[in-house]
Amino acid sequence: MTLIKLLPILLPTAIYLLYVYALRRRAQAGGGTLPSWIDRGAVYWSVIGGLTLAIALFVGFAFIGGASPDAVYVPERYEDGETVPGHFIEPGQSAPAPEGGQPPAE
Repeated sequence: MTLIKLLPILLPTAIYLLYVYALRRRAQAGGGTLPSWIDRGAVYWSVIGGLTLAIALFVGFAFIGGASPDAVYVPERYEDGETVPGHFIEPGQSAPAPEGGQPPAE
């Protein structure tokens, strides 16, 4: 799993942990006490917030990008010494025939 996929989950938690660390250092330096809400499961809510952001991103990407459900995926192939990237073909479009009219040998 790449870092980009984990970022919506880890970023809010990391920001929160840095904030609590700063509060603890300030309390230790000044001889004060920590706010009571730190001990009430704020890490839990930070994780819930991260998961909510991740789900929102996944739903957003589902609606913004991609191809229609009827599209056909043409996988990546090697043609004329170059790699042709994979792509989707929408219904009604014709797929380009491989050179020679036959599928490439495996």
